Amino acid sequence: MATAFGVSRFTLRNRYLGLTKPHAVAHDNHKTQPCDVRCFGPLQKVWINRVEEVANDTDDGIQKHATVHEYMTLQKVAIKPGTVKAAFRKTGIAPFDTNIFTDANFAPSRTTSTKACPPPMFP
Repeated sequence: MATAFGVSRFTLRNRYLGLTKPHAVAHDNHKTQPCDVRCFGPLQKVWINRVEEVANDTDDGIQKHATVHEYMTLQKVAIKPGTVKAAFRKTGIAPFDTNIFTDANFAPSRTTSTKACPPPMFP
């Protein structure tokens, strides 16, 4: 975890935006996932609507061979360049704002469960 923390601090101090995340990071938040915040939510909504529409029209749903075509068509509708720019602006990544991150954003995850939840077949 110290490596991930050091890398994150380095990127902030040097105004560097990496395209990959350290594998040691236990969790992320909306500040490091701009597309999750603004892009994939709307895409999920139009995808669900389209799946329901096709299911109602065909009683079959989207066929496997048509899935990629349907998804790519909806992606063009839901995710526009302005949407991506707004996502990065909203999360403070571009234009870069060092004040959006606090030490808590880089802290390890905390356990909040009070009892274990093993799978049913666990002895």
